[in-house]
Amino acid sequence: MAKTDAVRTITISQRLIIIIGFFICFPVMVIGWYWYRSSTETIEAAAIATYSRIVGQTNAYLDLYISNLENSTFPFVNHPQIQQFISRPSFTPYQYFHIAETMERELFSQTVYGRTDIVGLSVVASNNWQITDFTQAKGWIDMSVIRERNKMFCRKWTNGTTFRYLDRDASARRPC
Repeated sequence: MAKTDAVRTITISQRLIIIIGFFICFPVMVIGWYWYRSSTETIEAAAIATYSRIVGQTNAYLDLYISNLENSTFPFVNHPQIQQFISRPSFTPYQYFHIAETMERELFSQTVYGRTDIVGLSVVASNNWQITDFTQAKGWIDMSVIRERNKMFCRKWTNGTTFRYLDRDASARRPC
């Protein structure tokens, strides 16, 4: 009897509150939880798809850029002056000056002045000589750092390697 007395002691307003809580608040909480979960999954999927597309487009653009850069510098690979510069064991100061001037005027100027994304070029031979043109570089450039970097490249060369792409640094027209 104690149970039935406890149920009977609940007032009508208390019963209404329980019914409202069960039939209104509980469904609203379940629907809200489901809506939150499904909208979060949808937003995450859309973000992943968008960023995947952006990464794919960036990758395609970089591939195109590198391919275009290769095409711009491809004439250097077999050019007779570069082959002479790379294969010759030593130069007199005049020979070095002459070949450097000719390479800068005939080869480097086409690439350096023809493209705004290239500020300079270096050709570094395994005999520790280098020819560079960084006339398009804006601002002051510490050439000693560049010469040291190029010397490091000279030391790391493996047999048969005569041509490399370097980064956007600069150095003066001096031997390594």
